[in-house]
Amino acid sequence: MSQSLGPITILPESKQLSDNNWNDFKEDLFSLIRGRGLGGYINGTIHPLTGPAPYPHIHPTPLNHATPSLDEYNMREGFVSSMIYQNVKDPKAHGLSASDGARAMWTTLHGKFNRTSDLLAGLAKDKLRAVKLHSGRDLPCHESWFSQPIHSLSYYPIFHTTTELQRNIPEYSWIHSTTDPE
Repeated sequence: MSQSLGPITILPESKQLSDNNWNDFKEDLFSLIRGRGLGGYINGTIHPLTGPAPYPHIHPTPLNHATPSLDEYNMREGFVSSMIYQNVKDPKAHGLSASDGARAMWTTLHGKFNRTSDLLAGLAKDKLRAVKLHSGRDLPCHESWFSQPIHSLSYYPIFHTTTELQRNIPEYSWIHSTTDPE
């Protein structure tokens, strides 16, 4: 009894990998590959059998078998490689070659898209700094208030309950507490 892999699934063009949809693409494609029992080919847990296969035509291994025969491994690994390559809009721009293995392609894509850069971190910090609170104060000013020692906060009296804090400092009116003693 042989196992058919079926046709290679080609995602709609809007779901194929482009420069800005790695997270969605990764989830969709990995789900399709894993659903066929072939996830081990991209995460590196399936390896070809190193010795001769016992009765290869009588007992084919299951698709997700950890050590398929060399022929089975090559066919299944080629299938997964093709599935990845065919679902990338511009594979060469992303460093992929049609002759790369599935694990190599997946590792290349992970290396390109699963990282943060100093530039991205700086842009995120700039966006946070631009946030204005209801009181009109900006976020860094707000955060600096919390980083000061308590005794230096002379412009706000020390409050003993959340209710007192809500009454006296309008920007903290969003605090709701049911545990304050009245």
